[in-house]
Amino acid sequence: MDAPAEWLSYAQAATTSIEALLRTESQTALRLKAALAKADGGVPVVLKVWVDRKSVIERVECAGLSTDQARTDLQARTDLQARTDLQAQTIGQRLPGKMPKGMMLPLRIALQLEAPAPGV
Repeated sequence: MDAPAEWLSYAQAATTSIEALLRTESQTALRLKAALAKADGGVPVVLKVWVDRKSVIERVECAGLSTDQARTDLQARTDLQARTDLQAQTIGQRLPGKMPKGMMLPLRIALQLEAPAPGV
């Protein structure tokens, strides 16, 4: 079953908006981009995004940021910081438009983020 056109349009606008949030040059965004680029090795990052009725981001998760206890302490600390940075950059931000009636959550958004240049 194909998704309705209004769902696809909203998801595309959400993707563009979230990409813009994550492409800023703030220390939080730069740290997040570096962690995601390292964790995913250039593979698109898949986010799960929950929004409220007013299109405000309430929750966000990233498939590349593990909560697995088997990871090393360094990996776990890096992932925890990246999850915190992701939430800081997105939670409370309003996406454009109104979420279409009946649209299922979470939105699944694939992003290709580039690591910041060395020394940034």
